[in-house]
Amino acid sequence: MSGKKVQWKFFGRRRAFDEVVDSVEKKAREAFGDDLTPEEVEALDPSEFTVAGYEEADAERIGYSDYSYWRSTFKVFWQNKMARYLLIALVALVLFTIVQPYLPNQKPAAKIFDYPDGTVMRNVAPNGEFWFGRYGCTSVKATRTISAISSTLAILFCQNTLNVDLQ
Repeated sequence: MSGKKVQWKFFGRRRAFDEVVDSVEKKAREAFGDDLTPEEVEALDPSEFTVAGYEEADAERIGYSDYSYWRSTFKVFWQNKMARYLLIALVALVLFTIVQPYLPNQKPAAKIFDYPDGTVMRNVAPNGEFWFGRYGCTSVKATRTISAISSTLAILFCQNTLNVDLQ
């Protein structure tokens, strides 16, 4: 083993890791010694060092593996409870997005709703017709609510993914 330190970054545990590596290297040198001297190399029996034969049939038989990358990936993904929950939620959201316009009593998304006298409905409090109320011509309070939730989730996702402390 060379005297080089293994360069790993363990977020504050590097010194302890280097001490363990030094200890293992020291014990290995004590047990096995350093490289062989030229005299020791000459004393080795050449019959113990023979070239291994190559059989193509054996290589084909041994080289096959039943391992599937995608099967392994999906298995690990499906074992993660959070990933499974979010996938199911995403599929449900997409299905609802497709089905929602066909549900009864749905209002057209592009239509501007007016009062009977012709004025535009603005700043309508939440009620039975507009569950989240109306703010302005076409936006509803639900838009602001969804924007706030999605922004919060995006920040949390980035924080957890990048291991950033926001304090």
